[in-house]
Amino acid sequence: MFTAVLPLFAVCLWFALILFNTLVMDRHKLNWEVSIANKEAIIENEYSDVLRLNGELVHKTNALSNVIGLDIAPERVFQLTETLFPVPVDGVVIKGYGRDRDGKYNVTVTTASYRQMAEITRRFTSYDGIQDVLLNNAQVSSDEGSAPLTDLEADRRVEGRISFNFVEIDDDVAVNDLIQQ
Repeated sequence: MFTAVLPLFAVCLWFALILFNTLVMDRHKLNWEVSIANKEAIIENEYSDVLRLNGELVHKTNALSNVIGLDIAPERVFQLTETLFPVPVDGVVIKGYGRDRDGKYNVTVTTASYRQMAEITRRFTSYDGIQDVLLNNAQVSSDEGSAPLTDLEADRRVEGRISFNFVEIDDDVAVNDLIQQ
C-alpha cells in the first residue's frame, strides 16, 4: 500500500510546486520586469542628454581606437635617428622629436641648405622600417641653439619637420631586425 501512495504523494507535491510557481513566483517576476522597464524608461528620458554625450564620446573613442592603440615608444625614434645618422653629418642638427595627433612620429631637423634637407628626407624615405614619410614646413630659419655660424651660414639654415609612421610588424624579432638595419 505504501508503494501506491508514494506516486500519489509525488504528483501532489509536483502540483503544489507548480501552483506556488504560478501564483507567487510569476507575480514577483512580473513585478520585477515592470520595475526594470520603469527604471529603463527613467534612464532614457531623464538622462538622454548624458547618454547622447557618452554615446558621442564612445563613437569618437572608437573612431580613434587605431591611434589610441598605437604603441608610444619614443626609443624607436631615437634608434631610428641613430641608424640613419651613425656619424654626425656636417650642417645637420636634430632639434627635436615629437608625435602628431594622428599618431605619426616627427623629427625636426636643421640643415645648411635645401639640398641637404632633401638628402636627409631621402634617407628617411629609403629606410625600410618606416613609411608615409613627409617633409613638412621646410623653411629658412635663424638657429640660435646650435654651434656658432657665420652670418652667411646663418642666413642659409633650413629647418624642416619630417613626419613618418613605423612599419608595424607583429613579430618583435622582425622589428628588431628592421631597427638594426
